[in-house]
Amino acid sequence: MATARTSTQTFHIEAELKEALRAAEQNEARSVINMAAVPTGRHCEQKSIGIWKLQGKTANDILR
Repeated sequence: MATARTSTQTFHIEAELKEALRAAEQNEARSVINMAAVPTGRHCEQKSIGIWKLQGKTANDILR
């Protein structure tokens, strides 16, 4: 299977949210990007926007 290409995105969040994401990252052994990608992917699945279907994945696959 071909390697998925990634894209760099920049966004601004409140400092408190950033600190909460960092704490969750440490507690759950997940990256900050994974913390953002999973709920975004689930939202897209619910709205029938197939972002991971191209790779044969679901949001649950990403969580593993």
